[in-house]
Amino acid sequence: MPNFVKRTLTKTDVGKSQTHRAAIRLKEKEAIRVFPKHLGKGEPYEFACEDHAGRLWQFKYTNKASGPRIRPIEDYLNCYSIRPGDTITIFSPESEGGPYRIICSVQGDRAR
Repeated sequence: MPNFVKRTLTKTDVGKSQTHRAAIRLKEKEAIRVFPKHLGKGEPYEFACEDHAGRLWQFKYTNKASGPRIRPIEDYLNCYSIRPGDTITIFSPESEGGPYRIICSVQGDRAR
C-alpha cells in the first residue's frame, strides 16, 4: 500500500499571498512518508505525478532550510481551478519506478 501526504492548501501554497510563487509546503514528518530517499538538503528530486485523468505532471521536491516543498505546481492548480481550502493528496509510487499519484478534492459547489 502506498504512503501519502494530504494537505489543505493555503493562499501561499496556491500563489495567492503575493509573497511567494505557488509551492506545496510539507512538514518534514509528512514528507518522509512519501519521499524517504530524498529528504537530504541539496539537489531537487524531479518526479512524475499522475492525476485522476491519467495526465502526467512533472514536479520537483526540494528540501531547503525553509522546509520541504513541491513545485512548480502552477499549471496543475490552474488546470483544475484549485484554490485555497481545497485539498491535495500525493501518493508514493505503488511499484519501484512507477509514477506518484495526485488527487485534488475541491470544496463547495466546485466539487466534482
